[in-house]
Amino acid sequence: MKKESIIKIAISAGVAAGLTIGGIAFYKFYKPEEYKLAAVSKIMKDETKLVAHRGFRAIAPENTLPAYEEAGKAAFWGAECDIYRTLDGVWVTHHDPITTRMMNATKNIEKSKYSELIKYDYNNGHNIEKYPNLKICKFEDYLACCEKYRMKAVIELKGKNNLEYFDEIIKLTDSFDIEPIFISFQMPSLRKIRELKPDAKIFLVVDDIKDSDIDFALDIGDCGIDFDVDLDKNYKNDCEMIKKCTEKNIELGVWACDYPEKMQRVVDLGVKYITTDCLTEY
Repeated sequence: MKKESIIKIAISAGVAAGLTIGGIAFYKFYKPEEYKLAAVSKIMKDETKLVAHRGFRAIAPENTLPAYEEAGKAAFWGAECDIYRTLDGVWVTHHDPITTRMMNATKNIEKSKYSELIKYDYNNGHNIEKYPNLKICKFEDYLACCEKYRMKAVIELKGKNNLEYFDEIIKLTDSFDIEPIFISFQMPSLRKIRELKPDAKIFLVVDDIKDSDIDFALDIGDCGIDFDVDLDKNYKNDCEMIKKCTEKNIELGVWACDYPEKMQRVVDLGVKYITTDCLTEY
């Protein structure tokens, strides 16, 4: 066999293997988690608040109107969403900046017009077969759902963009009879919300709690910290950082808590807000 042919075969085999491995990786990434619903009323204290993560995503595709409706029907205290602003100024709920994982198109939300995005359907998420022609959800439709079911609107401000348009978010939330809670990994986003709405309830979202996070929460005032329940760093040194927060009267929440034993642990530590994919009170 000629050397050139051997090289071509080797390259082809490598590409095929790469595509196969990549396909498996993409499948794992796109395939919905296998959640197990669990009632946790016996664990909850009077002050414990359950928040449906991206809506009740164990029942319906995340960040869609059906997911928020299911959260309301299940009597969640709050429903969390993620928001982006489209190119033509429409705020929508979606976790990723790109639609690939959830929809039958690959579009950058902030670089696309809403009129273009609604041409495409959701094709992923739990029980997707029950929701044919499911479209991206407008932020105001999410807010209306929160108002309908008397849920707290827990709004995650994504990325570092669109600070100059945050007044639109405030106007939208003020137009509904709801109690919004603004959360973000981005400190500038929370500072902007505080500037526009001084009495807003806000939470800094973090992976592991650091002293700088505590300093920020104290500096900006009336700011909670929402940490990763699965990250062991938060429980090192006898939960020193968690205790620092509670000693300084910083409210604590966790994301995303999907197991009763983990909820029991953080509730015992004084955590009040539990963002979950599949835990229910009833």
